[in-house]
Amino acid sequence: MKKLLIWDITSACNLKCIHCYNAEKYDGKRKDIGKTLTLQEALDTAEKLHYGGFRRVLLIGGEPLMYPDLPVLIKFLKDRGFTVMVTTNGTLLVSQTLVELKIDSMLASIDGATEKTNDEIRGKGTFLLATENLKRFAQIVLEKSVNTLTGIGFVVTKKKVRQNESIRYCFCL
Repeated sequence: MKKLLIWDITSACNLKCIHCYNAEKYDGKRKDIGKTLTLQEALDTAEKLHYGGFRRVLLIGGEPLMYPDLPVLIKFLKDRGFTVMVTTNGTLLVSQTLVELKIDSMLASIDGATEKTNDEIRGKGTFLLATENLKRFAQIVLEKSVNTLTGIGFVVTKKKVRQNESIRYCFCL
């Protein structure tokens, strides 16, 4: 089985989700948390991961699409045979470059089957923005005939548990 690394590639995030397990780390109050790696540090780390037998990496954050050198890092990983997966909040997902890099999966985190439920957690307007961006991304994947799994990540909470059934019907891409 291929080793998997879940890599918080950046602490930067454009949202303040109320349930985020990273919020305390990323709010700037924790001085013991290091800064985002430079591109060279990230490439060196990726090389060490490859040497150490890792072949799958899930890039998360913060918001991974805010990492300024994400396309370069993804290309580096793909060139070394990594399976590359990205989980994003979806609000910044507009780049055709990620499709052209042939990442293996792109998941957008959506918190609820309705705009109201999601936006209470992630912020006003995030549901429509994320779902429209994900649909646009999926359309580009289809147009380019790229084999990228595109979907949603869904955090189950007591408030949303009754929406689990209906969520599959609201994201028909």
